[in-house]
Amino acid sequence: TKMLNKFLGGKFVDNIELDSFHLHERSSSAWKNKTHLNPEMNNLQEYKNTILKLLKGENSLVKNYNHLTGKFDTETQKQIKNFLLIEGLHSMYFDDLNKKYDLNIFLDLEATIKEKSKIQRDILRGKTEKNIKDEIEKRKNDFKEYILPQSKYADIFIKTLERNEKFNVFK
Repeated sequence: TKMLNKFLGGKFVDNIELDSFHLHERSSSAWKNKTHLNPEMNNLQEYKNTILKLLKGENSLVKNYNHLTGKFDTETQKQIKNFLLIEGLHSMYFDDLNKKYDLNIFLDLEATIKEKSKIQRDILRGKTEKNIKDEIEKRKNDFKEYILPQSKYADIFIKTLERNEKFNVFK
């Protein structure tokens, strides 16, 4: 999304992050039973209503999920400028919305990249490596059940095979 923002020009783009529609902040005990990948843990109807309002040309106030703190700490007024980029695990969840989008891109990471990224990120959040690896295992089935099926709505499917500070390899 950052690359597309830069390419399209930030003043012409607004973004919607699906993390803004989590039902719970990171500290909630609700996450012990289900993962972020489970649609039940997200207010997807609010997401859909927000997108429909934006597509009608209306503004919409969206809460912002702070990835550092795991809290919803601010809100932002959203509107479609020239481009609206929607990013997140359930961005292609609704078939009727998918038909309204100009371009659907499904971006996936090779499993070892996902694991390495999650471990690096969550260690900074104070989690132990064992807890992180347990979460990764819990997420695998949810990915197959809830996220991967959305790829059938993609116009473009991009798989990151390798990445580091200097380059990315995509398929």
